Amino acid sequence: MLNDAFVREQADLFAARVAEQRPGTEVKSRVQDAFALALSRPPDAEELDWCARFLARQTERHQSGTVSLEQARQNALANLCHMLMNSSEFLYLP
Repeated sequence: MLNDAFVREQADLFAARVAEQRPGTEVKSRVQDAFALALSRPPDAEELDWCARFLARQTERHQSGTVSLEQARQNALANLCHMLMNSSEFLYLP
């Protein structure tokens, strides 16, 4: 699941859905939407803070001379969506 091209493509599509649903740069709202879609629940306070920091770090890592800030943010959101899709909570029924 972590390195599969199909799963990465689905994470990109998932991130595009979240971004379309929540235009702009409101990070915590996007995290809440991603959790709702992937896990059918809101993130707790610790998860919300961790994911917001994760998105900030990933955005910074994706930025380069050829990647716009908006594309870096979208890539970071795709990383978060990929992570959620690989969580045990997403993969296995309780």
